[in-house]
Amino acid sequence: MFDLAEVRQLNMVQDCFLRETQNLEVSNGTLIIRAGMIEYDGKVLYTTGRVRGSGFGFTYGTYVIRAKLPRGKHLFPSFYLLPLNQHLDKCKYEEIDVMEFHGARTSTLYFSAKYGRQFDRVYTRSISKVFGSDVDFSKDFHTFAIKWLPTRIEW
Repeated sequence: MFDLAEVRQLNMVQDCFLRETQNLEVSNGTLIIRAGMIEYDGKVLYTTGRVRGSGFGFTYGTYVIRAKLPRGKHLFPSFYLLPLNQHLDKCKYEEIDVMEFHGARTSTLYFSAKYGRQFDRVYTRSISKVFGSDVDFSKDFHTFAIKWLPTRIEW
């Protein structure tokens, strides 16, 4: 039996985050987040791990992650920022995607910011960047970062 923390629909594929830590491991100082599949309530769900910071947060600054991204048709790793207290937060950004990646397109990255305080008025600004055929983000660790300034976000 699995204890589901969240089930969501993303890109026409349903995935879920488990409360258990079986998809997360720290080995030699490296956080490993695994993906998998389970059968739950008669459906096949993709599972993954999620790491959330709690009790602290800040607006503006530089956010950095060093990651080796997975290759695979149904894999969609991302590093994004969410408001600390979404229901109380005065931040105009609902989500800032430092980096999104499709495991089937190993030389392409996606970046976006979703903003607006009302559900029916959330706007998205996004870009994608295709790197050369010699770039494969699944073969080695790479550093991804944004600089969040009061008037703009720099990827």
